[in-house]
Order: sequence, then C-alpha cells, then structure tokens
Amino acid sequence: PKTDRYRRVQTGTDVPQEFVDNLKQIDRHLYLVWHKYRTLWDTIINDYAGPTEDPRYEINREWEGLNFGFVLTNGDGAPILEEAIHIWRHCPDVGWAHIMKLEAREPDYLRLVIEKLHLQAKWTDKYGFISYNRLMTELDEAKQEIAKNDAEHMFESVQKENEWLTRKAAENFARGKVKPTNPMKEIITNITPKKIIRPLTDTEAGLIVPDSW
Repeated sequence: PKTDRYRRVQTGTDVPQEFVDNLKQIDRHLYLVWHKYRTLWDTIINDYAGPTEDPRYEINREWEGLNFGFVLTNGDGAPILEEAIHIWRHCPDVGWAHIMKLEAREPDYLRLVIEKLHLQAKWTDKYGFISYNRLMTELDEAKQEIAKNDAEHMFESVQKENEWLTRKAAENFARGKVKPTNPMKEIITNITPKKIIRPLTDTEAGLIVPDSW
C-alpha cells in the first residue's frame, strides 16, 4: 500500500538486505510490514470490512497510519504500541495473509526464520498445508517432552547436590551449631598456587533452580 504516513521497513537499517533477498527467494509475495500498533486480523484481510451482520478486520488508516487489522487500545482508549516487523504474504486479487512476527532482529534468529519458512514452503508444496501443521504439532510435542525430561534431570541433580549440605546442616543444628557453615570448595588451577580453597557459590551448592520451575 502506498501512503506517505506509512513507515516502511528499511533494508540495511531495520533488517539485512540478505534477509530480504532470502525471503523473496522463498516466495516473491512475502513482504515485511511495520506494525506501529498491536492489531487483530483475520486469516485473509483487505480493505473490505464485510457486511454489518458479519464484520471483518480490515486494513485501515486509523490513528494517522496504515494498520493491518483492528488496532487494540488500552483502558484509556489509546492505541497500544507494538513497533514490530511482521511478515505478510500478498495474495493477488484476494488480500493479505499474516505469516509471522519477527521477535528479534539478530542474525541467528533471522537465519532460523528463513530456515523455517523454507521448510514450510517445501513441505506444503509436496505434502500440503494440513500435513505441515501436523509436522509442526509433532515437533512441538517432541520439544516439550525433551524440555520436561531436561527439567526432571536437573531437579534430580540439584537434589543430589543439596543432600550433603542438608545433612551437614542437620548435624550442626542437632549439636546446637546454628551459625552459617560457609562450605568451601577446592579449585585446581594452572597458576601458582595450584590449589585454591574458596566458599561455594549458590549455583555450585545447587541452590539455584530454573525460573521455569
């Protein structure tokens, strides 16, 4: 869409030119769209709002800008800022379809985006979109299972690490010793002195657990 009020995504500044080139190689109808505000959209949107009894989200020019979808507002009625880049696909003679939001702009993340879109394009061309959705669901379930197993393994490791500290604290408490035990750890170094004895850190003592627990 052409409008002087629309902030276009600048290659070389907002995203690398290589990323845009790779995007176009996957599908020449893919575009980067700047979202100033948070919006809601339908599967396909255009500038048609639909009939009164069945309204649709549309591309509009509210709030002095171009918005892909219905602009969300806060409790005061003001639009909620997003200021993010989204990937949309232009479907000729139909409208625009949302693909994804760029959550970051670091090179590694953008590379993963290209790899994902490339896989999606190849898979859907060969097996269809429903099959691709099934594949993504299976991969997500496998990822969740791995994360669950990793969390359980870490929990067991932390428990084992804490056993001797807990036992030592219980023994001292039974003897009336309630002051901090200040457990130490020997560190072997390649400089003089070869051995250093220092207090344990919380992580080494197994007292830190992941934020996800």
